[in-house]
Amino acid sequence: MKALSVVPKKEDRTLMDWPHPYPIPLEDSFGGEDFLSGLDLNVMLAKLIDRHPTLFSHLPMSRIICLWKMKGGISKGKQILGKVQAATGLVGFFSEADFVIWLAADHLHEMVPSEKTVEACLFHEMCHIQWDAQDGKATVVDHDCAGFAKEVQAGNGKTK
Repeated sequence: MKALSVVPKKEDRTLMDWPHPYPIPLEDSFGGEDFLSGLDLNVMLAKLIDRHPTLFSHLPMSRIICLWKMKGGISKGKQILGKVQAATGLVGFFSEADFVIWLAADHLHEMVPSEKTVEACLFHEMCHIQWDAQDGKATVVDHDCAGFAKEVQAGNGKTK
């Protein structure tokens, strides 16, 4: 997520000058497990659905579980801040969910994020769940576009 790259590095700021850091669960909270229930994230998800009824009109029909993941991992040299997965097969059976969204506690904790930053991560993952009119059900989709900041800058005449 490009928007998150503007967050100052931990060593560049103190908690005193960062507006209301969001309480991210620490590694000890996981009790040796990979995932932790994200009740706070489920509340945030419901608020985002209410705030953006046009964008997320299909989500109230889906059962979505939000979790914290202890370690988000890295892909192509970049931190994975979150992921959404269709809960199919065994996972769907035991979770009774249609989708699972997780956010990476380790990477987000390093960022000392505000609630808005955590909300932006969750919003991004929610955008991956789209309605497939052909199948008549919600499904996980990839990003609409991929690009580079340089492309946007060049399009705005900000480069020479």
